[in-house]
Amino acid sequence: GKWDATDWLKDQEVLMVAAGPSVNHYKEGILNYIKKKKPAVLFLNYNRYLPGSSAKATIICHETRTMFDAQLFKKLEHPLILPFARLGKLIQEQLKGITIYDYGLSLEENAFHIGPRSCKLQWGMAAAYALAVSTQANAKIIKLVGFDGFDLEDPRHHEMNDVFKAYNKLSNSIDIISLTPTNYEIRKGSIFSPDIE
Repeated sequence: GKWDATDWLKDQEVLMVAAGPSVNHYKEGILNYIKKKKPAVLFLNYNRYLPGSSAKATIICHETRTMFDAQLFKKLEHPLILPFARLGKLIQEQLKGITIYDYGLSLEENAFHIGPRSCKLQWGMAAAYALAVSTQANAKIIKLVGFDGFDLEDPRHHEMNDVFKAYNKLSNSIDIISLTPTNYEIRKGSIFSPDIE
């Protein structure tokens, strides 16, 4: 990638917003939390529930998904963080005029390596990529909303748990707490009483 993520979020709290229905369900609480705590809000993929103005950036890394949402990204009032080289020429064209922070991503079996301008991961998932970006950016804590999880039999559920497990084993991993209900194996807090842990 061309963008160095180092210290971009130095000592800031990050609020990662995924696409689970809980974001809509707890929308008021989440917006109040953002207003009160002023975290650096990162949307994972296009977010349909919260206003674009509430986020610092949208993080995407999946080519097909990016292609489908390309026109929606033009309406956002913040930059996109994505691995530009991984996207086809057609998508690159569609994203013209949008501020892009190009943080590289390469996929490799059993990898979780985070560097200044790129990461090497086992998964081509926005959540894993966003954890890499936030870690390199030196965030102080990562709080999650919308990570509701899937049915326990769903392979995507196990994949996401594997991401969290692998991430937590890193020497430079950052504490993660979910502020909305989740069935992933991570620490749980509440959007209404975030300071009580």
